[in-house]
Amino acid sequence: MVWRCAQLRILIIGLIQVPARGAVGGTAQFGGRNPLAADPRENQMTIHICVAAFVALSSILPVAAQAEPPVPTREQLNGVLWMQKAVEYRSNAIQTYRLATARLDEATAQNTSTASVEQDALGGFQGKDPAVVLDVDETTLDNMAYNATLVATGTSWHPTTWSDWVKAGQAGEVPGAKDFILAARGKGYRVVFITDRNCIKSAGWDAQGRPIDCPQRKPTLENLARVLGYAVADGDLLMQWDKAGRNDDDKRARRAEIAATHRIAMLVGDNLNDFILGTEYKAAAHEDRWGKQWFMLANPVYGSWDAAFKKTDQKYAALKTWAGGPATLNVVTWNMAWLSDPAILDAKDYWNRCSAKGFDGTKLDVDLPYCNAYQKEKFKTAADYRDKKLAALRSRMLELAALKVDVFGFVETQSAEALKTVLPPGYSIKCFTTRPDPQNIGFAVRDGTDVATSCQEITSLSLEDTPNISHPVRRGLELTATVSGHSVTMLNVHLKASCPKVKMDSVSNDCKLLQLQAKPLEKWIEDQANAGRDFMIIGDWNRDLEAEVAGNFPARSDGSDATKEIQSPTLVRNLWPEINDKVPPASEMALAKMDRTATSGGCFGPLDQVVTSTSLLRALAAASLVDGKQPAALLARPVGSSDHCPVQIKLTW
Repeated sequence: MVWRCAQLRILIIGLIQVPARGAVGGTAQFGGRNPLAADPRENQMTIHICVAAFVALSSILPVAAQAEPPVPTREQLNGVLWMQKAVEYRSNAIQTYRLATARLDEATAQNTSTASVEQDALGGFQGKDPAVVLDVDETTLDNMAYNATLVATGTSWHPTTWSDWVKAGQAGEVPGAKDFILAARGKGYRVVFITDRNCIKSAGWDAQGRPIDCPQRKPTLENLARVLGYAVADGDLLMQWDKAGRNDDDKRARRAEIAATHRIAMLVGDNLNDFILGTEYKAAAHEDRWGKQWFMLANPVYGSWDAAFKKTDQKYAALKTWAGGPATLNVVTWNMAWLSDPAILDAKDYWNRCSAKGFDGTKLDVDLPYCNAYQKEKFKTAADYRDKKLAALRSRMLELAALKVDVFGFVETQSAEALKTVLPPGYSIKCFTTRPDPQNIGFAVRDGTDVATSCQEITSLSLEDTPNISHPVRRGLELTATVSGHSVTMLNVHLKASCPKVKMDSVSNDCKLLQLQAKPLEKWIEDQANAGRDFMIIGDWNRDLEAEVAGNFPARSDGSDATKEIQSPTLVRNLWPEINDKVPPASEMALAKMDRTATSGGCFGPLDQVVTSTSLLRALAAASLVDGKQPAALLARPVGSSDHCPVQIKLTW
């Protein structure tokens, strides 16, 4: 069957956008007809950059293959490899065709039956010469080289590249197809091909009802001839829209055309719609036809079977999982880099007012970003913000949702309303910090998940009640998640910036504020330990904890014992040894084993950290740990979305 296109824009190696098939946020792919217009000129999708020819698509393969393909594209990887490489696929196809060959004599003798449910309903087929009707793509011709190129380059099916592939005539044989077809012809069967390779519907038809423009017809006939070893008659290839007045939305009308002169003894295809309209199939009524009149080829890459799944995350949600399997919690945290509600920005005339100030460091209002907040990306208008930043965040969030994330933790987000502008369907905002500030913290949880949650704001981290603090910093947000009886309490933080590596007891005011945050942070840690809770701290620490651990730096300016109450004039010099003093013992923590490969894409390195209590590590499945630590990974982020990468942590008990 021809690969159908879902209407979605996805990144091609972070630079090119094309509509995706079977992608998150797209419409259902495949089905009984091509959801795109037959003529690319009729296609109303916005196509940002389209590969003009299959040759051009192939030419970028060596470069693109080095990048991680987008999630929706990766969904096809195993299926394509199985069809290209697996002995199991080849043997399955040969087995199906050998069974069909063995049934040819029986199907000839049983001239009182038909494989077509439409012909069966009409009757009058007894005595007609027999015909075998086959689909073309992934039934007779193997297009996996085309599909493999799409997967390798992170691109999606498009009518232009598909047409170029068809015109190239390079499709191979589906194993067993040639032997079966030649055997059927040798026994007097008419062999007919019904395919959704199409003519240009908008070009119309001539006076004889033939299509005026059908560029795929000649190369398809030539490809079939090369693979099968004989010239297929023009009348034995029924393409979509190749006859005036016929409804080719699905294959029923074309089967009826064959049924007018022949008894359809067998149907062979890789899609249910090659046999019967999917909505009409009933196992009790039709299952007996399999292996007798209907012969199905395996196709795990595409088909009408996935039309029910509008988004990739719906496929994951539909999985029937083992109830007795390990309990898991999939968490992603992301600094959204001044994500603001566009309605608030517009209502307060943010862009015009900041433009008048030259987009300097002015803060117009307590809950608005600084005027220079978006100038690294050169966003100067509401349209820039909406079409570049928000669009990039939405696209990546859809891809992240496809990973079946249970809990999202966000920092540097103005409000719940701001988050709603990019949050994918299927997620609900659980809680948010409430200070009037453009950099709040929030959690969102996947709808329908078995994870029970509860939240509370940690106001002490903001220092808002600390004397002589004129500009309080960000609050923390705590969420306790319980899955299958296992609980973990997460603290999402966004600590004071601009003190990433230097000694915290320097003269910097930013470092002084970070020093002050150490005390309430350590108190929260000790509270969890004393309550017997397993815990984890996520978010933007704005501090290179890995360097502190590697350097074995002292906690305090005078080298005093971090387990004792700090006394003036002693100052906190390094955050990690100060808060991880192992008193009480259950407060002991470890840094996650972080994969920071994605930082090569331009996002910040060691500022985003994941810290787990050692009690949590002991509770987790040992096989899920790496060197005794919880693994975590920075994930790629699209240009314009944020200067931070998302961080994924998957806990397994």
